[in-house]
Amino acid sequence: MPDLGDPYYLKAFVAIQGQGDVAGARSFVQVVKDKHLRLADDALPTLPLDIDILARDYDTALNEISVIPAQAFDEQYHFRPPSLMRGEVLHLMGKSAQAKLSLDSAVTQLERSIREHPDDSRMYSSLGRAYASLGRPDEAFRNGKRGVELMPITTDAIRGAERTFDLAVIYSILGRNDDAIEQIKICLEHNAVMTVSPALLRLSPWWDGLRKDPRFQALSGK
Repeated sequence: MPDLGDPYYLKAFVAIQGQGDVAGARSFVQVVKDKHLRLADDALPTLPLDIDILARDYDTALNEISVIPAQAFDEQYHFRPPSLMRGEVLHLMGKSAQAKLSLDSAVTQLERSIREHPDDSRMYSSLGRAYASLGRPDEAFRNGKRGVELMPITTDAIRGAERTFDLAVIYSILGRNDDAIEQIKICLEHNAVMTVSPALLRLSPWWDGLRKDPRFQALSGK
C-alpha cells in the first residue's frame, strides 16, 4: 500500500545489514519520516534507534528513544523498555551515573514483568543486558542464559537468534570474550542474517572489546 513505510525500512535494514551503509539506511528512514508513512510490522519502529547506535550517534539515539511510541519497545522479538535503551546508550557514552539511574529503573520494570510473564524469553534477555551494563555478572549471566533456554535458536531461528545475540552482548560487556565469540559463531552458523552479519559486527559498539581478537576479525571479515 502506498502509505506504508515498511518497504523503506526494510531497504534501510538491508543497507545496514549487508553493506554497513549507515548513510544509505538513514536516507530510507528519512523518507518514511518526511512522508509520515505508517509501519505495519511491529518490529520496525525502533530501527532508527538501532541505526543510531550502530552509527555511534548517541545523542540522536537518546532523542529517538523519547519520540518512539512506548508500545514499539514491546514487539515480537524484543521487550526493551525505554529505560533499558536509555541506560544502554548512556552506558556506551560512558555516563555511568546517569546510566545507572535508567538501568535500575529497567531492572525494576523487567523483574515485575517477569513475575507476570515467567515464560517470556525476551524479558530475561533484556534483564540480563541491564544487569550486564550495571556490572552485575551473576544476575546478567543467569538471566541471559534463561532467555536462551526458553527460546533456543534450534527451536526458532529468528527469535532464538535474538536471545543468543543478547547473551553474546552480555558476555562482551562483562569481558567474557571467549563466550561472546562462541555465541556469535552460533548465530552465524545458523545463518541468522536478520540478527548478525559481518557488516553489523564491524559496526556495533558492543563488540569493541573483541576487535583485536583474530577470531572476531575472521567472523567480521576484518
